[in-house]
Amino acid sequence: MKFKILSAGIAVISSLTVLSGEALAEKVYWEPTIDGLEVDRCITSHQYPDGCSKAATTHAANIFCQHYGYSHASSARWEDQPMEQQRSVYKLLEESSSSFFGVRQGSYVFTGISCVGWT
Repeated sequence: MKFKILSAGIAVISSLTVLSGEALAEKVYWEPTIDGLEVDRCITSHQYPDGCSKAATTHAANIFCQHYGYSHASSARWEDQPMEQQRSVYKLLEESSSSFFGVRQGSYVFTGISCVGWT
């Protein structure tokens, strides 16, 4: 079992910073799910031929955060499990004009995503 961390790690569960009437909110989604299914870090996209690269993983985390109303992910963690442990997960699928999460088989799941955005 391999554990990976993207960016500076996830230490804060939630925080709030106020600047000129707006608040910068941060929320950590531990074991992130969509409709009860885990979220895979690997994506299917023409922009990312290697769908499990660092850039693709960052993109998947950012889209997950946008799905919940945040602007982007400040960090993410994941666990790459063996292929024989594949199961139904939500995977980011991109076509030329749209991005959406669809149910696919996967085993490279996020274990934490820290989302940031102005409220």
